Amino acid sequence: MKHLLLLTMALCLFLGWWFQPFTIEESMVDGAVTVRYRVRRSWNGTRHHYGPIRLFYKNGTMGAESSLFGVKVGDVDLVTGGVSTQYWKDDGTSASFEEWSEFMSLEYFPTQMIGESLRDPRAGHLPTSNKLTPTPTPTDNP
Repeated sequence: MKHLLLLTMALCLFLGWWFQPFTIEESMVDGAVTVRYRVRRSWNGTRHHYGPIRLFYKNGTMGAESSLFGVKVGDVDLVTGGVSTQYWKDDGTSASFEEWSEFMSLEYFPTQMIGESLRDPRAGHLPTSNKLTPTPTPTDNP
């Protein structure tokens, strides 16, 4: 009887460890953005989301937050796939999904591709000198 009690106790401790949620942190865009989310193992070892998914900028400001429960890891986009996702820019101002997507595509992704930001740091907006100028066509010349 004593051995059965010890075996049951060991099984309980193992199952508690196996099913406990744990946090995964992934770095994206060369470390400029970090995604932190919680997962839990199922009975067969597959990982499922369990709780909040948060995206952080390099300066520590939260960029996006959503929640997922029970969805298999890898089946959904971490940032846009959650329920009632909220978005912020790196200065902490709230943003809609469209504003946030534009901000990320102009500020973070090009930074990692070309090594510098497209925003003018002094003006805080896109430089006007990079606008496309129409090229004259043969019919425009008299």
